[in-house]
Amino acid sequence: MGFSLFPKTYKFYEMFELQHQKIKQALQILKSIFNDPTDMNRKCKEITLIEDEGNRISSDITRLLSSTFITPIDREDIHEINVAQEALLNSIKSLANRVNMYNIDKATKASIELVENLDMILNEHEQILKAMTHKKDAIENIRKIKKLKEDSDTVLMHGIHNIYSLNPKDDNIVLEVIKWTQIYDRLEKTIIRADNLANIMEGICVKYA
Repeated sequence: MGFSLFPKTYKFYEMFELQHQKIKQALQILKSIFNDPTDMNRKCKEITLIEDEGNRISSDITRLLSSTFITPIDREDIHEINVAQEALLNSIKSLANRVNMYNIDKATKASIELVENLDMILNEHEQILKAMTHKKDAIENIRKIKKLKEDSDTVLMHGIHNIYSLNPKDDNIVLEVIKWTQIYDRLEKTIIRADNLANIMEGICVKYA
């Protein structure tokens, strides 16, 4: 067996891709919850299982990073992506649990559109990961994400405006306003985390392109 002076480099890009696939899987179930709010307990349990798998990948990345001498990009960059992807997956799970806890029987048009935008942002994340792997820029993908973020801000404002325009004389309506205010807050935080992840990856693409 040959001997190498250089330690093995682990495939961090492949592990990022595995993380991303877990995020996508969780989001597809989240989309199902918003488009068809039935059997939510089962769907939330599925997302929780996916998050557990994602957390294991995150732990593997952290452990390997601490024991690997040569890395494809700076160690702090690997750590940032790892933490950001883990946080995004956790945010998706929290959003699903919030919808389930409030027993929402019909999602608003704005909330469905926001989840669709989040799905499109994740599609661009996938392309940026590929660009990082090949040391290329991802300017167009970043522009698309920024546009989706701006569109989402507008949709969010309209959604909030609509729920506050409901007749407050009905106690049930007041409860619905409270519920949807919380759900929109979770949606906004999830999209912000997706945008922050894109910003991190953009900086890495610029650094190594």
